[in-house]
Amino acid sequence: MNEILWPLVALYLVVVVGIGVWSAKRRVSTYEDMTVAGRSVGPWLIGCSVAATWINGVTLITITGFGKSFGLSSYWHTSAVGIGTLWIGIFLIPRMWKLRVITTPQILERFFGPTHRLVALGVAMLRDFGATAGTIGATAIVTSSALDISIFTALVLTYFITVLYVALGGMWAVLLTDTIQFFIIVLGTVLLLVLSIVNLGGLGAMVEKVDEPALFSFTGNFEALEILGWFSMGFFLACGYQSLAQRAFSASSAEVARRGFIYGGFLTILWYIIPALLGVAGIAFFGKDVEADQVFLNLSGQMAGPYLGSIIFIAILSANMSTLSSTIGTMGSNVTVDIYQRFIDPGAGASRMLLVSRLSILLTAVLACVTYYYIPLLLELFFAGGRLVAGSLSPVLIAVLLFPSMRRKSRTVLAALAVSAAVVIVSQAVTPRELKAGASFFVWALDPVLIGVLVSTVVLVVGKRLERSGGFPTAE
Repeated sequence: MNEILWPLVALYLVVVVGIGVWSAKRRVSTYEDMTVAGRSVGPWLIGCSVAATWINGVTLITITGFGKSFGLSSYWHTSAVGIGTLWIGIFLIPRMWKLRVITTPQILERFFGPTHRLVALGVAMLRDFGATAGTIGATAIVTSSALDISIFTALVLTYFITVLYVALGGMWAVLLTDTIQFFIIVLGTVLLLVLSIVNLGGLGAMVEKVDEPALFSFTGNFEALEILGWFSMGFFLACGYQSLAQRAFSASSAEVARRGFIYGGFLTILWYIIPALLGVAGIAFFGKDVEADQVFLNLSGQMAGPYLGSIIFIAILSANMSTLSSTIGTMGSNVTVDIYQRFIDPGAGASRMLLVSRLSILLTAVLACVTYYYIPLLLELFFAGGRLVAGSLSPVLIAVLLFPSMRRKSRTVLAALAVSAAVVIVSQAVTPRELKAGASFFVWALDPVLIGVLVSTVVLVVGKRLERSGGFPTAE
């Protein structure tokens, strides 16, 4: 990357940490303040935070690389997370908010009991842990390049900066910094795209230099089954992503939560065309042999002077920190609410709960750093747990929330969750796949998400009929 104006970067970091300190002193006095911002947040703060959660360093770097490899057809997955966000905002989020929970595993215990909660907890935490490790890795790559330091040192810096404000200010700090980060991300990436197209001589000149029409088609480089797999991955991931749901639980009402998710879904859909176009622009500038996971950084170095380069660097940090703060905060909630309070110390007071939450955030972030250091696959770390949620927990949550009759089918729901989760895990291990785009992610012969959604749906439909007719012992 070009010369970075470090005072500008330092100012940004001071503001972010300052928000954490301010939130800790002025906004966080109870555990509910820490985890769901006292359930008092408005729609635009939620909407910007939702969009910032979907836009992160993994997407900036690897989805741009995905665009280089597959062109505009890479938009199928990324637009699907926005569409999924819109859909749950309308149909699921109001129902979830009215349950007054903090984590998604609590929803299943509310209807079925602790066993369902524990299985859901395992699925949800695997997703957030993978996302945390991948996002920490993306931040470390950029920081290592900008500062000319080792990945290990960059991981340590990332850990301390992000964990500090999340552990202090909780969800209030996350929501406020997410909103700031969202506008920085949009500014930096839009400027980079505009400058790239201008320097190429316009869109027409970019098309001529790339000279591969399929890259400008939304279906040109994917088979129908691959498109369905990527779309299903994005859509169902949104439905079961508990870091996203926790923003809804922070709303002041069910209607505010619904509006916030609609705003966030639209913002996500609009923004995600940018990395796909940047990936194609990378081919025009650097040729088809450029490494996919270097396209975004190379474009930044080519286009940006010190000021824009600093904005882009801050945009990358912002994108990473917004998602990272979400996932480590949610995992802290899981450990504190779903494990410590539920099974270890049900009578824990407010001060003890705050302490456990902060310690949980510190510990889970350390484990994520270690995981990325030894398994440096950015997008696969980000999506491995995502497939598990999308193929198992999401269909179950949809069924339980939309169809009240399913709430009386305890064994069917548990079977659907457990069997589909096992199927997704096994299919990710054995299904033929090919590593693509700078060793960042796999393209599957049959996406494990499709297999998981099909299995969970079949178990839910068949199991409901059997349990109703006496084929299964009921827990009603």
